[in-house]
Amino acid sequence: MACGSQDTGSAKIPAPKVTIEQTSNVPAVAESVPGGLSVSLRMTVTNLASIPISLKRAEMVSVDEGGWDLRQTQREFDRLLQPGASETFDFWVEPQSGSSIAGHNAPVTLRLTTIFDSSQGAFKHVTVQHIGGRIQ
Repeated sequence: MACGSQDTGSAKIPAPKVTIEQTSNVPAVAESVPGGLSVSLRMTVTNLASIPISLKRAEMVSVDEGGWDLRQTQREFDRLLQPGASETFDFWVEPQSGSSIAGHNAPVTLRLTTIFDSSQGAFKHVTVQHIGGRIQ
């Protein structure tokens, strides 16, 4: 569920639709093991513009307290999305244990900044979204 989004940059085109979800649970044994965790994420980007756009980079960081804490992390892309096209990207991140009393599978709020380029100029799309919440 998206909490909010914002677009910045010089491009005067409709913002893409960007969502992110957690696609893995953190194993229960991780509750008692110190150190980093491994979490699988899936980002979906839909080009709502009438021109091609290129996804260049995704930057993400957790906001507030949650099941896990992700420091500023980025993934590089160079993927062209045609008008109306959607593409899904699966990747892993390595957050640290969070402070939620509900454990590592408690909800996490992520701020996701995606950087795009187009023939109309470069722009950023920022969204804040709740993910996870698979309490065992």
